[in-house]
Amino acid sequence: MKILSFGDIFLGGRIVEEYPYFESLFSKDLIDYIYSADLRIANLESPIMKEKTPDRNLAPWPDKLLQVAPKEMIILLEHLKIDYVSLANNHLFDYGEEGVKQTLRGIKKT
Repeated sequence: MKILSFGDIFLGGRIVEEYPYFESLFSKDLIDYIYSADLRIANLESPIMKEKTPDRNLAPWPDKLLQVAPKEMIILLEHLKIDYVSLANNHLFDYGEEGVKQTLRGIKKT
């Protein structure tokens, strides 16, 4: 069995604007390699939320650098055929409980 584990995946901020089609970020060779695995696991480096710019007041620490990925991140996870995601990272709670709830709702649909 071939298991592939990805480190911190974060596609938010400017990269979303510059590459609106996430698929264009990956070469065919890389996609083929990812697809060759029997099991694909990725660590999300941020919450995934509906709003591109969520309310900073949701954050327990609104003055710090906050990361958030748009809901389109789900499309990328599906495109990469990610089987499981890890939420163990230092940015998951950047937008508080609401960010966590939206992330869980989004990844459960895939």
